[in-house]
Amino acid sequence: MTLPLDIHAHVASPEKEGGRRVISISPKDLHWSVVLGAGGDYPCISVGLHPWQVDEEWEVMVNECIVPALSMPHVVAVGEVGLDRVKGGEWGCQIAAFKAQVMLSEQYRKPLIVHCVKGYDDLIALYKSIRPMQCWIIHGFRGKAIQAAQLTRMGFSLSFGEHFCTEAVCACPLDRLFVESDESLLPLDTLYARIAGAKGVSVGRVEEQVRKNVEGLFLKSV
Repeated sequence: MTLPLDIHAHVASPEKEGGRRVISISPKDLHWSVVLGAGGDYPCISVGLHPWQVDEEWEVMVNECIVPALSMPHVVAVGEVGLDRVKGGEWGCQIAAFKAQVMLSEQYRKPLIVHCVKGYDDLIALYKSIRPMQCWIIHGFRGKAIQAAQLTRMGFSLSFGEHFCTEAVCACPLDRLFVESDESLLPLDTLYARIAGAKGVSVGRVEEQVRKNVEGLFLKSV
């Protein structure tokens, strides 16, 4: 397995991937079946019901789509899942769907890719209550340094993309740091260069540590 250097991305052409990205898909995405069935082209996939797609039928989607997918060897993570007070579904359904997928992360021993918008108090409360064994990675983290320090001390990891707070990158320990493209058109090398510059270390140092971080997360799942 080629270790991915991009923890969270959306669909791009397989020829461009080279195994460097974890492609995130959700059951309601139009390309769900195509990507899920193309393990050779997309060797690293994360699956989850996105909070924007949570409705009263969330349980059916999780049981009929997410659960079977998690047995596939190229599905290496659960996500993106999470909490969104701005654009997500009904809050009670979001909480229930999130907790159910956390339990799947624990059951299948796969890390959790977390989407969180204005829901950090609830997210932290759930983390303390559940006390997960699997790593929770907050994708696209844009918070401030004090929040980054608080979250990483608790056990969260943070993934930084095109838009990030320099001070938050500085506050995030390298062993809790990941890099992602999400929907950015920036080359992955450019993202690494920007994050390394914010961190004050070489690009090679960031790449080396991210490889170690990814290895600890994913190799046991494939």
